[in-house]
Amino acid sequence: MRSTRCAISTLCLVATLLLGAGLAQAVEFGGFGSYISGFKASVPVGGAATGAAFDASGQVLYYVSETTDDVRALIFAPDFMSGTTKSIGLGDLGDSNPSDVVVDANGDLYIPYDYTAGLRKITDPMGAATASVVFAGNAFMGGTGDDDPFGAEIAPPSFNGSMAKPGDILLNDKGLDKNETNAIESVTPDGSGYKTMATWTTLPNCTMADPSPENMAADQKNGVVYMAPVQMTSTVDGKPLTQIFTLSPEGVLTAHEITLPSLTGDLLDNVQGMAVNPLDGSIWVVDDDNYPSATYVPDDALYRIDPVTFVATLEIDFDVEAGNTTQGQGLPNFNYSIAFTPDGRYLVIGDTDANSNTANTMMVFGVVPEPTTVLLLAIGGCLLGARRRRS
Repeated sequence: MRSTRCAISTLCLVATLLLGAGLAQAVEFGGFGSYISGFKASVPVGGAATGAAFDASGQVLYYVSETTDDVRALIFAPDFMSGTTKSIGLGDLGDSNPSDVVVDANGDLYIPYDYTAGLRKITDPMGAATASVVFAGNAFMGGTGDDDPFGAEIAPPSFNGSMAKPGDILLNDKGLDKNETNAIESVTPDGSGYKTMATWTTLPNCTMADPSPENMAADQKNGVVYMAPVQMTSTVDGKPLTQIFTLSPEGVLTAHEITLPSLTGDLLDNVQGMAVNPLDGSIWVVDDDNYPSATYVPDDALYRIDPVTFVATLEIDFDVEAGNTTQGQGLPNFNYSIAFTPDGRYLVIGDTDANSNTANTMMVFGVVPEPTTVLLLAIGGCLLGARRRRS
């Protein structure tokens, strides 16, 4: 009896400690939030990898190779410390340049093409790997100019409106019709329908030179789609202003101001990837700083953004040389490769910088889940132990 009480007391103490940790984290992150627990491994994938998307198992990460026009799979070991690569194959759409890959609910892949406007589907990618063309050519997108559908996302289950439906493929087009405007578009999975959801030449309060929508992420659980331009931070009235945008199913973009850590300099000026943690909806962006300066540290970094308060927390500072003012200093080049495992416990970020210590690899980081979930599990165990003691 005494040992049982001791076990229950210990479990309750753990729950209490977790509660304290949860409250501390809540103060930092508006009530909840996962965070990086540490670096695990760098798994080689070869050069020019771009895009990243896990399958439902959480063990297979798909990406594309810009140099070979090839869709590839990285099959992780159970501990995520190593992995093996496999060529899925793709073929060529002329001057194609595949730029991203997404996985739908059936496990099929969709690959957008940057230079030659197009979208390809691959069914059964780890089996027969059958490819089909959803669309190819600028005429499908309503124009004859140089369209650049750069990235893609799957519309969430609750994303239902006049411009997009659940399961549609959302494309961020960084040069619609002769590169005169930027756009976000929706395409039905079978290619039978297309809509231009939103277009712009400049964004609200954006004074930066590159407002192209190269970063997009979908919160499948909460039905929110986010867009961030390459240069997220502008100078407005002499002060830095950083914004992220939400996209409605009706094609409406809404700006949200981000509160960044107390850092000076040119913040978030070359964002090269964005992802949503599937457990808590937090938004994560990687910045490959274009213009390092002695007054701005870090130069290359990973930020976590609260989806409620839009307060950003610095998670990783990749700059090992504080104040380094030299471009090409051997820090990671993310190339729009960032993805969470479906359980939210691992974050993978690609590195294509040939001079960095993690060159041509997928960097794996452990993620601590939001304290609320951990706390509920601990309390549940405590109550179960108490029930057993009474019986």
